[in-house]
Amino acid sequence: MVGIFGGYLAALVYFLALRRGRAFNFPSAPLMVLCVLFIAAMGFDGFNNLFHDVGLPHMYAPYNPARLITGLLVGLTIAALLLPAFNLSVWAEGQARPVLGGLRELGGALAVEAAVLEAVVSEWDWLLYPVALWSMAGVVVLLTMLNMVIAMIVARREGWGQSLDDLLPWVCVALMLTIVELGGLGLFRYLLAGIAPLGA
Repeated sequence: MVGIFGGYLAALVYFLALRRGRAFNFPSAPLMVLCVLFIAAMGFDGFNNLFHDVGLPHMYAPYNPARLITGLLVGLTIAALLLPAFNLSVWAEGQARPVLGGLRELGGALAVEAAVLEAVVSEWDWLLYPVALWSMAGVVVLLTMLNMVIAMIVARREGWGQSLDDLLPWVCVALMLTIVELGGLGLFRYLLAGIAPLGA
Protein backbone atom coordinates (compact mmCIF):
# COMPACT_ATOMS: atom_id res chain seq x y z
CA MET A 1 0.00 0.00 0.00
CA VAL A 2 2.76 2.43 0.94
CA GLY A 3 4.61 1.75 -2.30
CA ILE A 4 1.84 2.02 -4.86
CA PHE A 5 -0.34 4.69 -3.30
CA GLY A 6 2.47 6.68 -1.70
CA GLY A 7 4.37 6.57 -4.97
CA TYR A 8 1.27 7.58 -6.90
CA LEU A 9 0.66 10.66 -4.78
CA ALA A 10 4.34 11.65 -4.85
CA ALA A 11 4.39 11.44 -8.65
CA LEU A 12 1.12 13.35 -8.93
CA VAL A 13 2.47 16.18 -6.78
CA TYR A 14 5.63 16.19 -8.91
CA PHE A 15 3.61 16.49 -12.13
CA LEU A 16 1.60 19.34 -10.65
CA ALA A 17 4.84 21.07 -9.67
CA LEU A 18 5.89 20.77 -13.33
CA ARG A 19 2.62 22.52 -14.24
CA ARG A 20 1.23 19.46 -15.99
CA GLY A 21 -2.07 19.66 -14.14
CA ARG A 22 -3.93 19.86 -17.45
CA ALA A 23 -1.58 17.89 -19.69
CA PHE A 24 -3.54 15.93 -22.28
CA ASN A 25 -0.75 13.79 -23.73
CA PHE A 26 0.57 10.49 -22.43
CA PRO A 27 4.32 9.89 -22.06
CA SER A 28 6.32 9.17 -25.22
CA ALA A 29 6.65 5.61 -26.53
CA PRO A 30 10.08 4.98 -24.92
CA LEU A 31 8.78 6.16 -21.55
CA MET A 32 5.68 4.03 -21.97
CA VAL A 33 7.94 1.03 -22.50
CA LEU A 34 9.70 1.90 -19.23
CA CYS A 35 6.32 2.11 -17.51
CA VAL A 36 5.46 -1.37 -18.79
CA LEU A 37 8.80 -2.61 -17.47
CA PHE A 38 8.02 -1.08 -14.06
CA ILE A 39 4.76 -3.03 -13.96
CA ALA A 40 6.54 -6.19 -15.14
CA ALA A 41 9.13 -5.80 -12.38
CA MET A 42 6.41 -5.67 -9.75
CA GLY A 43 4.73 -8.70 -11.29
CA PHE A 44 8.00 -10.63 -11.32
CA ASP A 45 8.69 -9.77 -7.69
CA GLY A 46 5.16 -10.73 -6.71
CA PHE A 47 5.32 -14.12 -8.42
CA ASN A 48 8.78 -14.75 -6.96
CA ASN A 49 7.39 -14.11 -3.47
CA LEU A 50 4.39 -16.34 -4.19
CA PHE A 51 6.62 -19.19 -5.36
CA HIS A 52 8.68 -18.80 -2.20
CA ASP A 53 5.59 -18.95 0.00
CA VAL A 54 4.22 -22.11 -1.61
CA GLY A 55 7.60 -23.87 -1.78
CA LEU A 56 8.22 -23.62 -5.53
CA PRO A 57 11.58 -22.72 -7.12
CA HIS A 58 12.23 -18.99 -6.90
CA MET A 59 15.01 -16.50 -7.67
CA TYR A 60 15.44 -14.93 -4.23
CA ALA A 61 13.87 -14.73 -0.78
CA PRO A 62 11.15 -12.10 -0.29
CA TYR A 63 12.74 -8.74 0.35
CA ASN A 64 10.54 -5.90 1.59
CA PRO A 65 12.64 -3.06 0.11
CA ALA A 66 12.36 -4.69 -3.33
CA ARG A 67 8.59 -4.88 -2.91
CA LEU A 68 8.54 -1.23 -1.88
CA ILE A 69 10.68 -0.12 -4.82
CA THR A 70 8.55 -1.93 -7.39
CA GLY A 71 5.42 -0.54 -5.73
CA LEU A 72 6.76 3.01 -5.97
CA LEU A 73 7.58 2.53 -9.65
CA VAL A 74 4.08 1.24 -10.33
CA GLY A 75 2.65 4.21 -8.43
CA LEU A 76 4.66 6.50 -10.72
CA THR A 77 3.33 4.63 -13.73
CA ILE A 78 -0.28 4.92 -12.57
CA ALA A 79 0.11 8.68 -12.09
CA ALA A 80 1.74 9.11 -15.52
CA LEU A 81 -1.16 7.29 -17.19
CA LEU A 82 -4.10 8.37 -15.06
CA LEU A 83 -3.45 12.13 -15.02
CA PRO A 84 -3.74 12.65 -18.81
CA ALA A 85 -6.72 10.28 -18.95
CA PHE A 86 -8.33 12.27 -16.14
CA ASN A 87 -7.62 15.57 -17.89
CA LEU A 88 -9.05 14.36 -21.20
CA SER A 89 -12.19 13.24 -19.38
CA VAL A 90 -12.94 16.32 -17.27
CA TRP A 91 -11.41 19.40 -18.94
CA ALA A 92 -12.73 21.11 -22.05
CA GLU A 93 -9.28 22.55 -22.81
CA GLY A 94 -5.84 21.46 -21.72
CA GLN A 95 -2.15 21.42 -22.50
CA ALA A 96 -1.03 19.63 -25.66
CA ARG A 97 2.06 18.27 -23.95
CA PRO A 98 2.96 15.00 -22.25
CA VAL A 99 2.57 14.70 -18.51
CA LEU A 100 6.10 13.30 -18.40
CA GLY A 101 8.32 14.85 -21.03
CA GLY A 102 11.68 13.14 -21.36
CA LEU A 103 14.39 11.40 -19.40
CA ARG A 104 15.28 14.47 -17.34
CA GLU A 105 11.76 14.73 -15.98
CA LEU A 106 11.68 10.97 -15.43
CA GLY A 107 14.88 11.37 -13.42
CA GLY A 108 13.17 14.01 -11.30
CA ALA A 109 10.19 11.70 -10.74
CA LEU A 110 12.51 8.88 -9.70
CA ALA A 111 14.28 11.22 -7.27
CA VAL A 112 10.93 12.04 -5.69
CA GLU A 113 10.13 8.34 -5.38
CA ALA A 114 13.58 7.77 -3.87
CA ALA A 115 12.72 10.35 -1.20
CA VAL A 116 9.58 8.38 -0.33
CA LEU A 117 11.65 5.21 -0.25
CA GLU A 118 14.12 6.78 2.16
CA ALA A 119 11.31 8.02 4.39
CA VAL A 120 9.92 4.49 4.65
CA VAL A 121 13.11 2.45 5.06
CA SER A 122 14.66 4.92 7.51
CA GLU A 123 12.15 3.69 10.13
CA TRP A 124 12.43 6.96 12.01
CA ASP A 125 9.64 7.10 14.56
CA TRP A 126 8.66 10.68 13.73
CA LEU A 127 8.06 9.68 10.08
CA LEU A 128 5.76 6.72 10.76
CA TYR A 129 2.52 8.68 10.96
CA PRO A 130 3.34 11.07 8.08
CA VAL A 131 4.18 8.13 5.81
CA ALA A 132 0.99 6.30 6.77
CA LEU A 133 -1.13 9.42 6.25
CA TRP A 134 0.58 10.09 2.92
CA SER A 135 -0.25 6.60 1.70
CA MET A 136 -3.86 6.88 2.89
CA ALA A 137 -4.15 10.21 1.08
CA GLY A 138 -2.86 8.49 -2.06
CA VAL A 139 -5.67 5.94 -1.83
CA VAL A 140 -8.30 8.67 -1.45
CA VAL A 141 -6.93 10.83 -4.26
CA LEU A 142 -6.61 7.92 -6.68
CA LEU A 143 -10.11 6.59 -6.04
CA THR A 144 -11.62 10.07 -6.14
CA MET A 145 -10.05 10.80 -9.53
CA LEU A 146 -11.29 7.49 -10.92
CA ASN A 147 -14.77 8.01 -9.50
CA MET A 148 -14.89 11.52 -10.91
CA VAL A 149 -14.07 10.29 -14.40
CA ILE A 150 -16.70 7.54 -14.16
CA ALA A 151 -19.35 9.92 -12.79
CA MET A 152 -18.79 12.49 -15.55
CA ILE A 153 -18.85 9.82 -18.25
CA VAL A 154 -22.08 8.31 -16.89
CA ALA A 155 -23.63 11.79 -16.75
CA ARG A 156 -22.29 12.52 -20.26
CA ARG A 157 -20.36 15.50 -18.98
CA GLU A 158 -16.90 14.40 -20.07
CA GLY A 159 -14.70 17.20 -21.40
CA TRP A 160 -17.02 19.76 -19.85
CA GLY A 161 -15.01 21.54 -17.18
CA GLN A 162 -13.80 25.05 -17.81
CA SER A 163 -12.67 25.98 -14.31
CA LEU A 164 -12.23 24.49 -10.86
CA ASP A 165 -15.64 25.89 -9.90
CA ASP A 166 -17.22 23.76 -12.64
CA LEU A 167 -15.63 20.63 -11.24
CA LEU A 168 -16.27 21.22 -7.54
CA PRO A 169 -19.70 19.46 -7.49
CA TRP A 170 -18.15 16.48 -9.28
CA VAL A 171 -15.29 16.37 -6.80
CA CYS A 172 -17.84 16.20 -3.98
CA VAL A 173 -19.75 13.38 -5.68
CA ALA A 174 -16.54 11.46 -6.37
CA LEU A 175 -15.33 11.93 -2.80
CA MET A 176 -18.63 10.62 -1.42
CA LEU A 177 -18.32 7.56 -3.65
CA THR A 178 -14.78 7.04 -2.42
CA ILE A 179 -15.90 7.18 1.21
CA VAL A 180 -18.64 4.64 0.51
CA GLU A 181 -16.21 2.34 -1.31
CA LEU A 182 -13.57 2.48 1.42
CA GLY A 183 -16.22 1.99 4.09
CA GLY A 184 -17.58 -1.01 2.20
CA LEU A 185 -14.10 -2.52 1.90
CA GLY A 186 -13.52 -2.00 5.60
CA LEU A 187 -16.83 -3.68 6.45
CA PHE A 188 -16.06 -6.57 4.12
CA ARG A 189 -12.68 -7.02 5.77
CA TYR A 190 -14.31 -7.00 9.19
CA LEU A 191 -16.92 -9.58 8.18
CA LEU A 192 -14.33 -11.77 6.47
CA ALA A 193 -11.53 -11.70 8.99
CA GLY A 194 -13.00 -10.16 12.12
CA ILE A 195 -10.70 -7.13 11.84
CA ALA A 196 -12.14 -3.74 12.66
CA PRO A 197 -12.60 -1.47 9.60
CA LEU A 198 -10.13 1.08 10.93
CA GLY A 199 -7.58 -1.53 11.88
CA ALA A 200 -8.31 -1.24 15.61
